[in-house]
Amino acid sequence: MFSTIESLALINFIFCCVRTFWSFFISKRLIAGSWFLITYHSFFVYMLVKSGEIVWYKNFDGSRVILTDELLGSVCLYVTVFNLIFSFADSFIYLLVKPKKSHDWTLAKANPTIRNITAVYFLFLFGGAALYYFKMAGKGYLDYVDYAGSNWPIVFFWAAAPLITFKTLQKRYFQAFIACLPYLLFGYYLHVRSFVLLSLIPALVILIYQQYFGPNKKAILRTLVLIGISLIVLIGTSVIMTYNKQADTGGGKRKAEGFSQSLPDASLSRGMAIVFDGVNRGQKYTGLNSIKKYVLNIFYPFVILAKRFGIIDNTKIVDTPVHMARMIEGFSEHSKLLYHYPMLWYSDAYISFGMNGLSLAVLWAFVFAVWEAGIAKSQFFSAMSLPFYIWHNYMIIRGAVAGAAVPLSYAVYFAAIVAFVFWSLQKISSPFKPAKDHFMDRYYFEDGDNDEDFEDYRNSERRRSGNVGDQFSDRVFKM
Repeated sequence: MFSTIESLALINFIFCCVRTFWSFFISKRLIAGSWFLITYHSFFVYMLVKSGEIVWYKNFDGSRVILTDELLGSVCLYVTVFNLIFSFADSFIYLLVKPKKSHDWTLAKANPTIRNITAVYFLFLFGGAALYYFKMAGKGYLDYVDYAGSNWPIVFFWAAAPLITFKTLQKRYFQAFIACLPYLLFGYYLHVRSFVLLSLIPALVILIYQQYFGPNKKAILRTLVLIGISLIVLIGTSVIMTYNKQADTGGGKRKAEGFSQSLPDASLSRGMAIVFDGVNRGQKYTGLNSIKKYVLNIFYPFVILAKRFGIIDNTKIVDTPVHMARMIEGFSEHSKLLYHYPMLWYSDAYISFGMNGLSLAVLWAFVFAVWEAGIAKSQFFSAMSLPFYIWHNYMIIRGAVAGAAVPLSYAVYFAAIVAFVFWSLQKISSPFKPAKDHFMDRYYFEDGDNDEDFEDYRNSERRRSGNVGDQFSDRVFKM
């Protein structure tokens, strides 16, 4: 039986590798990044199954958990079926919602509206970073996870993330790098990889897609080189932050027999198996707790208002990773400290609904596909939402469903309000209504690029609008 399950784990890993390759090189989709993460975790699922029976001792109460071959086989089967459902659902849904033509990941450098938006984001970035530094001075990883500094400075700091994507889309790479620095420094200082999700990774994603969609014949070769460099940088920084975090928390000294934890998140597959074992032993399903926390976090400002009037009481909803922490380490329900252990989306699905949790693969496929279609359709939406899209997908796959929606409340609201205000001012100041309602279409052309197309487009605007159009075109297309 075990050899069969080991073969299944290997097939699952190979399938994820192929799906990652196909998503990027054939379909040219952003979901390739999510599939790379799924592939990464599928490798550790294979290593988990290959290692055989594991004995785990809980830190808090000293009790022992035996992860039998039979349990590991059921875990592997659940993971494989979940991945298959997600793959087919994602492909089908994206086929229905994808735009007719994707953009080429560039924005014009001389767009006055974007210049105004990014100026405000710049104030958000360095103002929020300065205030957040004073809040977190002398603190570390344990303070961060205990919500120290989770207030207005971090909201404005996160809301500035689109500054990086705007600058990268405009090919102002040095400015994008400078904007990344505060996030990387906080990530290193606090040993929190999440800061990289909002900064460096979106910039690298745009850079890779700019090369891949570019007209240069050597684009694929340069893309592969960039992907290789990106993986080295990302895994390297992740390893450094992981080991620094373990030094802060006193972790990293205990290893399960027969299982390596040398790479970041290698232990998540083992923790997932422990959760499966706990559910099989009678742990009650958490039901919609994760989804409820996810939705409430998206609308958190309104939830706070509703709480004041006694309409909603979200304090009674216990986040699913809290239950997982108790199952893995034996923490008491009455502990004064909050322990929060997300263990991949498979364990979240299983502890929520058991075998019926496989249906969550369809839900997340729908969310991922619709959001990606919006990004593929519009450069402006790409710049606004790509950092939060990457954060969201990473957290969902990691199993932190409620945490995936945290930046989607205050931070996204502030970023969107700034963009909407300047977009509205631009629309009001325009002397005529453009033929197309897509804001970014008028700012597509780069300096020195597509000169003939640019002139044709400019002249067509003038013919449509007469003398007023001349004035408008001169103002908008001034390069």
